[in-house]
Amino acid sequence: MEFMQSPQDIAEAIQDELGAVSMYARMASEAGDPVLRAILLNIAGDEYGHARVFMTMQEMMRTMGAPGGAPAADQGTPAEWAAGR
Repeated sequence: MEFMQSPQDIAEAIQDELGAVSMYARMASEAGDPVLRAILLNIAGDEYGHARVFMTMQEMMRTMGAPGGAPAADQGTPAEWAAGR
């Protein structure tokens, strides 16, 4: 199974993560307990961090990839970039 091979895969992952940020932020705003609110905001921050990772991958595909945003064959895959290869 290939991981995040197309610009569309990356864009969908970004939207999924940002949707999770919104959900956890909304839950936090409705939480009556301050400890629960803090936990939910922490989770929202984690999700935002995931979105930023995917945004970085998206930018790498744009700048290092072949025309159209797809990675060139000799430049590896986003999973290989993340692994430092």
